[in-house]
Amino acid sequence: MGYSIASYFGGMVFVSIIQRYPLNSTILLVFFGLVSVPIAFLSEVNLLAVLREIEDPSRVLFFLEIRNFGMLTASLFWGFGYIHLVFC
Repeated sequence: MGYSIASYFGGMVFVSIIQRYPLNSTILLVFFGLVSVPIAFLSEVNLLAVLREIEDPSRVLFFLEIRNFGMLTASLFWGFGYIHLVFC
């Protein structure tokens, strides 16, 4: 139930963004959002690699650092989309 409520309000916010800003800005927001999703997904897959390599502490730290870098990269793509809307 919580997911359906969140998706409903997310849709309302997205529609208000589309109506408020020019089409080019909205397309860039969607583009940066779509680029960040696979990056975040691959970063989360690194957590499975951590569980697989739990015996070797150096590899565990390596995979955790890769995950943190991937989540930072995904966050930057989200930020690029919203910064563009601010300066529009």
